[in-house]
Order: sequence, then structure tokens, then C-alpha cells
Amino acid sequence: MKLTEPMKAALRSGRDCAVVACDARTEPALIRRGLVHPTESTLTEAGIAALAELDAEDVTPVTVVRRNPGHYTVKTPSGDYDVTNCPADNAMVRQGFPSGPRWMVTNPGQYSADGEFATLADALTSIRDIERHAAKNTTSEPIACPVHRVQLSPGTNKPACPNTHGITEYGVFGDEGSLETYDCAYSAVNRAIEFAAEDSDADYSVHQVCTEHRDEKATVCPECHAESD
Repeated sequence: MKLTEPMKAALRSGRDCAVVACDARTEPALIRRGLVHPTESTLTEAGIAALAELDAEDVTPVTVVRRNPGHYTVKTPSGDYDVTNCPADNAMVRQGFPSGPRWMVTNPGQYSADGEFATLADALTSIRDIERHAAKNTTSEPIACPVHRVQLSPGTNKPACPNTHGITEYGVFGDEGSLETYDCAYSAVNRAIEFAAEDSDADYSVHQVCTEHRDEKATVCPECHAESD
């Protein structure tokens, strides 16, 4: 969807459920595109998704595709994220979230949700933050994983560690396959660096681990792909 600069500015002004600030010509144009509520003058779901794309423009390509009401695919260089609204009214199931929307995010290559958020905007912001971390090249100082407080070795790529619920695992893979698994991407990267220092002739990499077959990479698990075929 092509947006003019005044439209983009209006979308950015509607962050955090605020009323959009724009002129008399821009608001009707956004309403016709389904990005702004005609009566409330706040962003619709589609408007929030468009805002997430704007926020990511200066960092990495992110495309939000609306599949059905309450179901989005977020296309990124890391792969496709699935974002689905799964409302829960039972207090035990909600785990502190208010009744109503509950947005579940499934990371690329995964089969179960890796996180849940109270609003679509929060879910898209989380994905954008993960991609921003992944897009940054290197760091000269050690940094701590925001979840697990594990230091990342200097001079290495910054992985995002979205694993706040203990669902996703990250494996260190060498020439012979899986070597070790961790629940934190930073721990896996640091261990891969140690392996590489011990054996410079071998190649080491870090990948999300298949939830069903922990010795396989999630995106190319031969057993899962054979079952789907």
C-alpha cells in the first residue's frame, strides 16, 4: 500500500492508541484505506500493522500480511512470523492478561507459540525489536541477553533471544550435526565461538532446534518434513 508522507506522519502520531494528528484531507484518505477508525480517529488493526512496517523501514524489510481477521503473517529476513489472536476469558488461562484479545506470536520455523501479548501493537513491536537486533552487525563490547542475562562475546553478531517462556531451544551445530542445546540464543552463540576457537577447521552455527526432534534444525528437520509430505 502506497502512503504519502502526511499519511505516514499521521500513522506515527497514532501510536499507543492516540488519536491521529493530521489535516482534513489526510484523515479521510486513511479511513478509506481502513487504517483509521472513522469515528474514533485511532488506528485500526490494519493501521497498527502499517505502523509496524513504517517503524521497521529504517532497519530491515518487514511486511505485515493480513490473512484473516485476527491472523497475520509478518515476513522478515529471518523468516515468517505467525501472529494470531486467541482470546481467552478463563482467568487461569489468561495468566494476568485482561479478558479479550490475546495475540500469540510463533517465531519462524516453530510450530507452537513463542510469546503472547495483550495487543497486536505489542506483538508487532516485539517482532520488530527481534529483527532490529538481528540486523545489527557486530558489537565491540559484551552485551547481556535481556532475558537470561548471559554475556555475548565481543565481535560477534547479536542474536535476539525471544525465548521468555522456555519453549524455544537453540542448538550448536557442527560438521557432524547437533552438539549442544540451550534455552538462550546468547549461550548457544558463545558456545559456538568456544568450539570454533578449539577447532578452526570446522564450521559451527546456531539454529533453533526442532521441538519434536532435538538433534535437528527446526527449519529443515527431515523427520517433520517427511511427515508433512
